[in-house]
Amino acid sequence: MKRILSILFTGLLLMLLCSPAFAEDRQADVIARVERTVEAGIYPVPVDREPVKVTTDENIRVTVENAPEDAAVLMVVPVPKTEKEAWKWIEDRMEDTADPVHTFEIYFEDGSGNRITADGEVFYRHDAENLKEYDAVVYTVAIDPLNPEYLEAKRRGIPLISRADYLGFVMTSRQNRLGIAGMHGKSTCTSMCAEVFMTAGVDPTVVSGATYAPMGGYYRIGKGNDFIFEACEYMDSFLDFNPTTAVILNIELEHVDWFGTLERVIESYGKFAALTGENGTVVYNSDDKNVVAAIEGYHGRRVSFGLEPGAEFIAENVDLNGAYPEFDICRKGECLCHIRLKTTGKHNVYNALATAAVAYLSGISPEKIAEGLGRFKGAGRRMELRGSLSGCEVYDDYGHHPTEIAATLDGARRLCRGKRLVCAFQPHTYSRTAALFDDFVSSLSVADRVLLTPIYAARERDEFGVDSEKLAAAIGDKATAVGSIEDLASTLEGELDGNCLAVVMGAGNIDSVYKLLKLEDTPNGN
Repeated sequence: MKRILSILFTGLLLMLLCSPAFAEDRQADVIARVERTVEAGIYPVPVDREPVKVTTDENIRVTVENAPEDAAVLMVVPVPKTEKEAWKWIEDRMEDTADPVHTFEIYFEDGSGNRITADGEVFYRHDAENLKEYDAVVYTVAIDPLNPEYLEAKRRGIPLISRADYLGFVMTSRQNRLGIAGMHGKSTCTSMCAEVFMTAGVDPTVVSGATYAPMGGYYRIGKGNDFIFEACEYMDSFLDFNPTTAVILNIELEHVDWFGTLERVIESYGKFAALTGENGTVVYNSDDKNVVAAIEGYHGRRVSFGLEPGAEFIAENVDLNGAYPEFDICRKGECLCHIRLKTTGKHNVYNALATAAVAYLSGISPEKIAEGLGRFKGAGRRMELRGSLSGCEVYDDYGHHPTEIAATLDGARRLCRGKRLVCAFQPHTYSRTAALFDDFVSSLSVADRVLLTPIYAARERDEFGVDSEKLAAAIGDKATAVGSIEDLASTLEGELDGNCLAVVMGAGNIDSVYKLLKLEDTPNGN
């Protein structure tokens, strides 16, 4: 194959960097033009899509919200020397809405704001013409079925390969393929494994769902024989992978829009384990009855981990009284190493046990396992300290399921040391909020104060009869539903002080609140 086109877009951010000398009355003109430009580039137009929202700050830094979810690019206008030069640059490129953005410099950013470079072309607009010289198309299952490149590839007979299938093929070049699965903790455990394997000097290849600073983002390409990857269960995409070892951290009902029932979830995880074959290995949480049920018919090697007696890799002498867990990792009666984590919560004890098990089975010494786990300070947006506001430490977390919320807030409570625990949460999808409503009420009630933004719809429509106002009412007087991310920012600024610890949680766009908060840097006490 000569060239492969990837359709892997997940949410758009457009920014125009211009002179700060512009008058306010000109900002409105910029906003109107950008709105028209982005609207013109949306294809296909979702029936229930909210209007494009464009805002600017004092530097005329223009941010676009509610843009099509099948795009993910950053467009930057070169910073002009004069106001006149800037306006001429913008006007020249905004006049023609038929082809409004192809002259922009376009590039991708990772979750840490780092520019991602790659050989080849990046297209802003989805168009059948983009396939002009490509021999295959790699696509994500999240794209619209009417995506023009996808349809054109089908029409012309160009091979179509799902992202998961393509990654499954790529990983076969490595002998030791470790797939980290589970409803919760996948990104953290993947990053833990990355740290331990890097510490051991085996130079692994890693693909994660969260950024991890020591490997420079979501992934690293190594020269060793180990390929560590996060295996996402949504739409059964993990069944396209080729693991030699399948790690299953936990199982419960999630992604109700796809699975519907817990039985289907368990069945899917059983199929994932079976991908390793009779000569493969499943590393599983023996404390989780759903995980045990999922591997009931598995014919390969089974290696268990847990806190309860009977697990092959077990945590003993567990101390959860401090801010961070301490424990011994033992195997078959032998103490391998002592661990003091730098991440909070009992759930991270399980993540560490799973990491230790796959590392040990991969030939890494207990000393390097302890060293790597001791270095690990968390993945991006997993109780990540973002700074302080009015003396209050503000943490960022991706949690969006009641179990994740409960675990994160339990860990946060251990950091509070008597302070009030404030949770700002953005519910993710109507189906999840409706199906797990009572569990959300219970898990969020752990906090002393709860602020709820409107539900992030993602791929869904508002047809489930739930909203954040109803969730707040069910939680009680400690909870308030705010109208927008902007309202959340102003509420946090008004309520937080040195007697609080705040956690901002959600898998939607709630992390955009940090653009509105004036956070001060805080040395991480880890």
